[in-house]
Amino acid sequence: SLQSDSKGSTTESIGGPEKWKGQIEKDLPRTFPGHPALDDDGRNALRRLLTAYARHNPSVGYCQAMNFFAALLLLLMPEENAFWTLMGIIDDYFDGYYSEEMIESQVDQLVFEELVRERFPKLVNHLDYLGVQVAWVTGPWFLSIFMNMLPWESVLRVWDVLLYEGNRVMLFRTALALMELYGPALVTTKDAGDAVTLLQSLAGSTFDSSQLVLTACMGYQNVNEKRLHDLREKHRSAVIAAVEERSKGLQAWRDSQGLASKLYNFKQDPKSMIMETNKTKANGDLSHSESGSTNSDEVLISLTGDADTGAVPDLQEQ
Repeated sequence: SLQSDSKGSTTESIGGPEKWKGQIEKDLPRTFPGHPALDDDGRNALRRLLTAYARHNPSVGYCQAMNFFAALLLLLMPEENAFWTLMGIIDDYFDGYYSEEMIESQVDQLVFEELVRERFPKLVNHLDYLGVQVAWVTGPWFLSIFMNMLPWESVLRVWDVLLYEGNRVMLFRTALALMELYGPALVTTKDAGDAVTLLQSLAGSTFDSSQLVLTACMGYQNVNEKRLHDLREKHRSAVIAAVEERSKGLQAWRDSQGLASKLYNFKQDPKSMIMETNKTKANGDLSHSESGSTNSDEVLISLTGDADTGAVPDLQEQ
């Protein structure tokens, strides 16, 4: 088990890459603070789980979304099972999402934008008029698998379907369902900041999980794995080309307002997506975070605030 590696100080024995240790320690106390299952023993288990994954897959290491994934799994299953489940989610279902260049995350956002343009042309025209890219909101949804973006009961329903199906189809269906539910309100917004803030707020109040899952699963059956595969193949070359340009340090890419630039900036500075809704020029800051992580640090807290402890049920008591 993970605990068998620990004798004395958990932090010292598990260790893990120093690159991520500081960020993990920073995030432990703000992962569902006050939850009874995350007392000292629970936080030690969470530390072991996160550092064990960082050691297992150093090309990904740790990004802040993982602390919520891992904590959720620890509420549902024994520690060792939680490790294997976390590994399966990140290495299999979300392979390429949290890597250095986030290629698959960028590809999925281009795919989703095409689906939204196809299904909700009036909404997309309005967002285009405001200067809002769909990925400014849905990028964090996908990266966090809706953790802290939807109410707890809705998150669990979405995760149920996602884990049962064994792919990312439910991400797209859920996001499309949210666009359907809240599109009429979005087209009334007058500026980019209002549009982004409103959609985040409305998503956070989606307490009718049955309506959400029904709309997602029944209303978007044509969004399936084969179609997503074809659309990913269509868009992947553009993402790879953009990544290659960035790796060469081309200033033209850094000054770009394109999706790849914004997602990369979001990984380095999550606040940039929200801040840029009130700007007309990209900041072009591609520096790495102080913690040394090259992943989407602070994705949840910076966009939604600390998790609401009262909204997190004690699953061990159920």
